[in-house]
Amino acid sequence: MTFREFLEANPNEAKRASSCKNIQEFKKLADEHGITYADEAELQSAYSFIKGEDIELNEDMLEAVSGGSKGDITITSNTTIDEHGQTKKTDTTTKTDRHGNKTVTEDITYYFN
Repeated sequence: MTFREFLEANPNEAKRASSCKNIQEFKKLADEHGITYADEAELQSAYSFIKGEDIELNEDMLEAVSGGSKGDITITSNTTIDEHGQTKKTDTTTKTDRHGNKTVTEDITYYFN
């Protein structure tokens, strides 16, 4: 789980996180909730953010806030014939984020005579 996902799912925990007196206390809280960080810089950025400190955004953060992402989008098509003899085509769009989490973002079904 990412720090952002944690805060979205547990908005009342933001106050608890912001009351941490130091980064070690913040990391302990993160560990309790299964939040992981790629490295110490990412941990420091999250801690600075929750404390309301000015932070310098790295390239990944800038890309994320500008609408970009590091991940893949896959479109899978499946064509079958249903019990009435109609051709059915389903296109499924799946997004994989940089952490390997997959989300089906769209599922469209077409019928042909």
